[in-house]
Amino acid sequence: MVLQLPLGLALQPLVNYENFVVGDNAATLSVWSDMSEPQVWVWGRRGVGKTHLLHAACHALAAQGEPVAYLPLAEADELSPVVLDGLEQMALVCIDDVEIACGREAWERALFNFYNLARANNVVLRFTSSCPPTAAQIVLPDLRSRFLAGPVFQLRPLSDDDKLKALTKRAKLRGLEFSEEVGRYLLQHYQRDMGALFELLDRLDQFSLAAQRRITVPLVRQYFRSLPGAAAD
Repeated sequence: MVLQLPLGLALQPLVNYENFVVGDNAATLSVWSDMSEPQVWVWGRRGVGKTHLLHAACHALAAQGEPVAYLPLAEADELSPVVLDGLEQMALVCIDDVEIACGREAWERALFNFYNLARANNVVLRFTSSCPPTAAQIVLPDLRSRFLAGPVFQLRPLSDDDKLKALTKRAKLRGLEFSEEVGRYLLQHYQRDMGALFELLDRLDQFSLAAQRRITVPLVRQYFRSLPGAAAD
């Protein structure tokens, strides 16, 4: 069973360990994917693959019939801390952007209480954040100490060659023809974080379908020219 929170936010079905491009993060992935490790905190800049790892962990354990939950705290303004109630019954709980809840008294107390119940029930915990727990604006000292109780890793950005591999894998999963020439053009002319590049690939897929053409450098240029204030050489 996969519990996706908030309701209506689905796990990405194609996001798993098999299509995660590791780059310089082999040690991180080894510990992260080991469900005998009670908790792991991974931090890094936007677009390095933190959410990918959370979704992959959920899919991997859910495939074994275990109950899992994914909670994106980027939605914290639309949620109440009571959303944590009952999650100690899961086998795995993945919390994304956990730093967003830090400094908010109600959220910190709810996270502290949830953490204690989860550990008492042997729930596996996976946290992601834009910063390590030592840099998060955590007010409750006891919550900080609990976040520091497990391994902490920085997820490092991919090299350009690895970004190209990741784009090619994503395109293949979507059934797209995608040449190395197109991939390198995107890396040279667009934002370089993988989240933005994957979103661009989705939009190019729709644009190519509407144009009834495959994705080529000329089509990408045409797409960029169609955007207000955007152009490509």
